[in-house]
Amino acid sequence: PPATSTGTATVTFAADVATDVAGNGNTVVSFSQAYDTAPPTPTITDNIPAPVTDGPVTFTFDFGEVVTGFTAGDIAVTNGSASGFTGSGAIYSVVVTPAANASGTITVSIPNGAATDAAGNASVAASATQAFDTDRPTVEIVPTSLLPGGGVITPPISGTTQYTITFSEAITGLTLGDIIVINGIDSNLSASAGTTFTVDVTPDAGEAGNLQVNIGAAAVQDAGGADNLAGSSVQQPFDTLAPGLTNTDDTPGTANGPVTYTFTFSEAVTGFTATDVTVSPGAVRGALAGSGASYTMAITPPADSTADLEVSVGAGRVQDASGNVNALTNAAAQPVDTVAPALAIAAAAPGVDGSVEFTFDFGENVSGFVLSDIDVLSPASGFTVGALTPVGGGTDDFTLLLTPDPGESGTFTVSVAAGVAQDAAGNPNTADAESQAFSAPAAVAPGAAFAFDSLSPPLI
Repeated sequence: PPATSTGTATVTFAADVATDVAGNGNTVVSFSQAYDTAPPTPTITDNIPAPVTDGPVTFTFDFGEVVTGFTAGDIAVTNGSASGFTGSGAIYSVVVTPAANASGTITVSIPNGAATDAAGNASVAASATQAFDTDRPTVEIVPTSLLPGGGVITPPISGTTQYTITFSEAITGLTLGDIIVINGIDSNLSASAGTTFTVDVTPDAGEAGNLQVNIGAAAVQDAGGADNLAGSSVQQPFDTLAPGLTNTDDTPGTANGPVTYTFTFSEAVTGFTATDVTVSPGAVRGALAGSGASYTMAITPPADSTADLEVSVGAGRVQDASGNVNALTNAAAQPVDTVAPALAIAAAAPGVDGSVEFTFDFGENVSGFVLSDIDVLSPASGFTVGALTPVGGGTDDFTLLLTPDPGESGTFTVSVAAGVAQDAAGNPNTADAESQAFSAPAAVAPGAAFAFDSLSPPLI
């Protein structure tokens, strides 16, 4: 029969081509024989529709007819390992797992004669290929604040910064939802495919800590469908806390002179000057001293005032190392009293014995006022000094009785110097003086007769 073919061979013996001894011609006779000289020609296909795979591939061997003798040992594989051989008749299959962490082409082949058909024809060789990529994409996430050598920006950042995300090969499927930000929020992802992306990251407000950007495993895939490996950025310190300020003074009670204020910030700041301190009208700011987180300033309240001292530092006057500005801060109102007790001395009309009562009115309670603070300027002698007596239980009014000796007359002049007494705030009093004429009757000799009216005080 002809080679590589199938069909039927027929041999025919025509009539009368031969005669027997009697001269009879032969009859027609024919015989047919089926033949098969065509070798089995297998085709090899796989189950991966994509041009590149990242996982196992099932290869199917179709010989086109029933064959025998085909085994797993007849299959040669490059860049992979075969397993799970199965099949019978004309169809067989095997699973090939590509090499890990690699890329290239899987080749599956069978040699000539791997199987035979029912006629004993040996199969011909066949092969198939499938591209693969099991080299999983890696990712590098770098903030623009990264310094040469891998360090991070110091001082900590306080606002939005951009991160660059670079994959080891082109990927697809990256979205904002694939980016995990610790202590911040992401926005403005630059692209959706390729190898390099940028994203804006804003640290959480009102906090301080470390900002980090992560991408989890299997967030994206390369062209072969291989999932990426996880990646993380370095930790970038951030500080979005506004500098806090505690504003205190050194005067626990009522101030009557300069008050030293201490401005204590929660962290070191810059840009703080004396003009950043606002004080109540009339108060005088002193020089600002200090640096870093602590400063002092003496503030003098106005004279003759009882208005509270108000001290504040306006918002946005200082910055910390990260550029965060302070909020408005007011100190507790400081009571002030710079009004000196104004002493007023008054004299009552002389009594019948010539005595004069002097009143010392300071206008407010004072301390330190004693009898020795009162000078009797005239006369030099001839009188008796009584006790210094507070009026009404307070210490703002006092009385003093000066009683002349009998027969004495003249003018009492008393004075009190400034600063002999102080009010509750420590303000010293003002000075004052007062005079009052007096005349004391002469002494009455023993046994002298008196004329009197029983309805009137006795007359001398």
